Amino acid sequence: MLQEILSSLPGIISTVALVAAGLWAFFRVRVERSHTPHIELDIDCNLYGPEGDYYIAEVIIIVNNRGLVRQDFHSMILKVRAITEDTELHLKTIYGEQRLEAPDKLLEVEVIKKAETENYLFVEPGVKHMITYSTKLPVKNNETQKKIKYLLLRSKFYYHPKKPHSVERLYSVEQCLNKEKRLYCS
Repeated sequence: MLQEILSSLPGIISTVALVAAGLWAFFRVRVERSHTPHIELDIDCNLYGPEGDYYIAEVIIIVNNRGLVRQDFHSMILKVRAITEDTELHLKTIYGEQRLEAPDKLLEVEVIKKAETENYLFVEPGVKHMITYSTKLPVKNNETQKKIKYLLLRSKFYYHPKKPHSVERLYSVEQCLNKEKRLYCS
């Protein structure tokens, strides 16, 4: 009897080990989502000037890959909208949420362009990457000639066609002009 139990023990141990490995793999992949992207996205803005009727703008999109897999970026959109002085503030429903509306469109550009070729940006796990976009932004709204007081910056990319990831920040022009310019390499 003891010999029968001892002879079946390796099969029992193998079965238990196989079930434990399966549960561990399920937990890592489905619950912890260890092999899905974990991107931390941020955006910043520095303004210089004014130079004539424009500010020199430096928009920095910070991509921090906190996951375990490489993230490929085939397209990334940057939008800059403005609120001018003496503008009445309104809320707009976006994705079911009440959000501040910035009515003046200043810029909409693909900082990483969709391409037929293999042109893309990738960020390896554990790496923080800065995408800098330099441009000019008007001091005043071209139509109303009112001075721009606030900038609403938004950047968006897609993990997959139906899975967007975005960041949005509101800055005052004074804040962007007068703040200490940060170096992001530290």
